[in-house]
Amino acid sequence: MQLFSISTGIYFLLVAASAVAFEEGIVKNTDGDYIITFFSESGHWIQWQWEPATKIDPSVTWGIKQSSKSDSLAYSFTVANGVTSKQKLDLVRMIVSSTINGTQVIPTGWDGVSSSRKSNIIVSWSFQADGEGIKAGASQNGFGFESNDLPGIGAIELSGYTPTPALKQIYPNDISSFEDISEMNPIRDQFNSLHANDFIPRTAAIPRIAVPNPFDASVVISNIK
Repeated sequence: MQLFSISTGIYFLLVAASAVAFEEGIVKNTDGDYIITFFSESGHWIQWQWEPATKIDPSVTWGIKQSSKSDSLAYSFTVANGVTSKQKLDLVRMIVSSTINGTQVIPTGWDGVSSSRKSNIIVSWSFQADGEGIKAGASQNGFGFESNDLPGIGAIELSGYTPTPALKQIYPNDISSFEDISEMNPIRDQFNSLHANDFIPRTAAIPRIAVPNPFDASVVISNIK
């Protein structure tokens, strides 16, 4: 009877300990994944594991020359994925001041898209085959487009391949939960920020300075500022 009481007491102590084992927050584990822990509005502890697309060590080299077809500038880029990368690099993206329609150069095995964003253009390339991309220690050339605008230093956003879904619930691991982080919880803003910046930036010369037609030096100088 005494043994039963001791065992029962230990059991309840373990339960009590497990009940306070969680703390709300976002931490990165040794694999580079984020563990998101929060207390739901329905009163349950939820824990997610999210694999970011930043387990890469990329580099970008670039070139600019006059187009062979017109007076525009032909921009070209080569992307390398460092030997320490843990993911294949499968997305290249940049925001530029302008491009010339129909001039985007797309390497074999990739898709390319150019779309307007306010006064800028988003140019991107994504690898076609799911789970593939530029392997660690490899590189890919053949990215490019033409533009009438002059170069400036800007960011190229590079991302690695992540499985679908990249976000999975790990606690409770026996019951799927569809609960989300409350809009009042500051963790939500932290996670949204991580998700919005889920890339590795590298600088390169890209179209940044609009050139008016007809040419006006004062406008060009104003665009540089």
